[in-house]
Amino acid sequence: MYKDLSHLNEEELDILIEKYYSGYNVKKILEEYNLDIKSSKLYTYFPAKVVPEYKCRHCNSNMIYNRKSKMYGDNYNIQDLFCQNCGHKYEDKYCQCYYCQQEKIKILNYKREIIKKTYSTENIDSINFNNLNFFNKVYLGSIVRALISEDLSYIKDLNSSNIKLSPYDKLTFRMYRELIKIQALVVSPFSDVSSFKDCEEFPSIYYIDQVMYILNINDDLNLDNLIKKIINPDYYNLENINDAYNLWKDIAINECIEYLIYQIKQINFEFNPADKTYNIIELMLENFSVSQIYNIIDKSVKNASKFYLEKKVSKQHAANSIIGGCERYANRAIVEKWDLTRYRRNYDLPQSEISEFFFNKVIKIGNLGFDISPNTELLKTKFHNND
Repeated sequence: MYKDLSHLNEEELDILIEKYYSGYNVKKILEEYNLDIKSSKLYTYFPAKVVPEYKCRHCNSNMIYNRKSKMYGDNYNIQDLFCQNCGHKYEDKYCQCYYCQQEKIKILNYKREIIKKTYSTENIDSINFNNLNFFNKVYLGSIVRALISEDLSYIKDLNSSNIKLSPYDKLTFRMYRELIKIQALVVSPFSDVSSFKDCEEFPSIYYIDQVMYILNINDDLNLDNLIKKIINPDYYNLENINDAYNLWKDIAINECIEYLIYQIKQINFEFNPADKTYNIIELMLENFSVSQIYNIIDKSVKNASKFYLEKKVSKQHAANSIIGGCERYANRAIVEKWDLTRYRRNYDLPQSEISEFFFNKVIKIGNLGFDISPNTELLKTKFHNND
């Protein structure tokens, strides 16, 4: 018995293949040709079929395809075609043939040169650190502290790091956008090509959290001392107490939003916070700390889950009731003068870089930023005590 089809001439092979795809019983074909091959594997011994109407764009050879089982018939799809000479896959952008790989390398190198040219820092004027406003100094300090490279030459991309820059992505992107806008951070010409959107405007559109940045800051200090100045702030004073209060409140709002979304996900609900949610949390922060609002959120989420199970409402309806429940509970706590229990930070939600930098290094109130309501009186007192 024969283990393959190599003993057949071309005409015999064509007849066998025609019988196979015409519906002949495969076992009878095997017996007729004295073949020791599994019925289900017979088609794998057929030679590839040439499709002369399709040519390889690299070497102009005919494209071919491997035959399939009789279940699919002797047909092919475009994606089945490949070059019999170089192995190029027809119309496959992921083709790994030698020629396609060389093309990709050429395109990649071209894109790298375009990025270097577009984002060259030669003609960009640097920014004096002392001219930055309070918010941007804090934003910059948080980013530099977390992501500066070992040789201090660039800011690493956020996406590939394990850094939690802020409690919530919206704040993170706002930090970057503010610093990019004033050119305190400029895109590094050595950023990875994949950090830029592959489109007609390439490389004008990039992913904020995926590119690397150059610190475009000057001072009378050398680079090492400039970095130390940025991450060891001494600019907090009475003149920017209102800015400090607003940033405290901003971080607190985002920490509450982060916890709210986390708790909602725990009960398999979905929720996208909008202006109403932000406004209600901002109002609650006038009387309660983040740690107390954690408590309020926890109770409201549990009530929403109960509402969903008992009243058979939709998950979306129940999720939308949560922020209103928070507001009602907070108002009742104010009227009845409840001393709400303060929660600890959640293990799954570690303190973000900007929160730690701002509360510990800038205004130096530590955990009070989490455990008391944002207020200017504490900031003034703390400042005078530091004096």
